[in-house]
Amino acid sequence: MKKVLVALVIVMGLVFSVAKADEPLKKKSPKVEQRDSREDFTPIEVNNLPEAVIDELSCEGALIKEAFIAYSRSEGKLYKVIILSSDFHEQAVFLNERGNILNR
Repeated sequence: MKKVLVALVIVMGLVFSVAKADEPLKKKSPKVEQRDSREDFTPIEVNNLPEAVIDELSCEGALIKEAFIAYSRSEGKLYKVIILSSDFHEQAVFLNERGNILNR
């Protein structure tokens, strides 16, 4: 009986090793941390956001969770605002100081 169990374990081990060998190797890609290509954002208080930014986000019916600011030579002040949408999904929105939403 022991010999049957030992033989069964060996056969199962071979089956699983052959099945594992048939799977293609997955290349591990190095994790690259994406950073903002223009500037680094620093956190600010939500009440320090310009009125135009707050007005634009209130038209969308979003709740402001966090706010960040960066200074760009070409575009001036840039705002990154983390909002909660009406279905409670978090997303980042980028705006300039006039309240225009920017594509990133």
